[in-house]
Amino acid sequence: MNKRHPSWSWIALILGALFASATLATVPGMASPTAPVLTEAAIADSPAQAKKLKISRHPQATTVRAGKKARFKVAVKGKSLSYQWQVRKATGKWKNVKGKAGKKKQLVVRATRKVDGNRYRLVVRSGKLRATSRAAKLTVLSKPRLSSQPAASRVTSGTKAVFNATATGGALKYQWQVSSDDQKTWSPVPGGRKATLSISTRTRDSGNYYRVRVTNRLGSVTSRTALLYVDSTRQDPARIGDAIMLNDWGAGFIVQIGDVLETGDGVVMAQVSVCYFGEGSANAWFDLDVEYLGNDNVVYDNAGIYLDGDIYDVPRLYTNGCADFTAFAILPTSAIAGGTWVITDRTSFIDRRVAYVAGPW
Repeated sequence: MNKRHPSWSWIALILGALFASATLATVPGMASPTAPVLTEAAIADSPAQAKKLKISRHPQATTVRAGKKARFKVAVKGKSLSYQWQVRKATGKWKNVKGKAGKKKQLVVRATRKVDGNRYRLVVRSGKLRATSRAAKLTVLSKPRLSSQPAASRVTSGTKAVFNATATGGALKYQWQVSSDDQKTWSPVPGGRKATLSISTRTRDSGNYYRVRVTNRLGSVTSRTALLYVDSTRQDPARIGDAIMLNDWGAGFIVQIGDVLETGDGVVMAQVSVCYFGEGSANAWFDLDVEYLGNDNVVYDNAGIYLDGDIYDVPRLYTNGCADFTAFAILPTSAIAGGTWVITDRTSFIDRRVAYVAGPW
């Protein structure tokens, strides 16, 4: 078997060339073509030149009210100094401050919303030497104002809900609040101190309202409220008394029981309240299915039996109309415990809404 070995002669030639280049760079009066060239900034920062040009005091972050003047000052040691202030917005590159104002030792800026958040630094030159100061941020204060409001959110249990608000005013502090009693009382959301609130959800969070309070030294403002609706899952079903939003229908299970028939079969029954929120009118029996999903993963219904007061007795409902009916399912007794009611809204063929409600046992 033939084996190929590295060409050590070529490696020796390369190393020799590198060594010769490094040696030439150290000979006084000679400059290697590959030797690094020191920039003015690098020269200014070198220890040998530090004593000749030095910024002994850097500009400081400044907070001022809108309409006032912000001043950035420095202290510099050196001779024949020239100055050039630079500015950088929140996104973008450093640019020279135009005009005579940008060439003075002290920079004066009129505080407006347009310059809020800008950063400023000074480039000082002394002959070929150059030094650059640290950057200082300008914060412009005005009374907080909301430019966008949080919107209602609908998510599935186990996923995250996100609320956003945008405010202006400078040096802003955010605190999100939540109400679980129909906006009667409010509590701070732990960790909710940013413009965007992201929270994990459970079915029990459905119906909560959220808002944000934004403050700074000049005042505060509170956003409009935003409703959170959480769709239930089999693993996290709704409870008796919870309001359930489907597509064009809303529903709620008022009371339920589980029992054993004389035949030995089990039966589950529930009193259900429904409201129609769509356009025109609709029939509950046509749009809705109410079934029971047993712990054996089998879906059970009324087995072809009809009772007075069941869904087929609900009259045709018009927008905002409501009615009650009795739902029931016949199934093996052993399948009741741990099962869930399943209510399906078929008014949309694209997005059939399904909700789960915990069973009686």
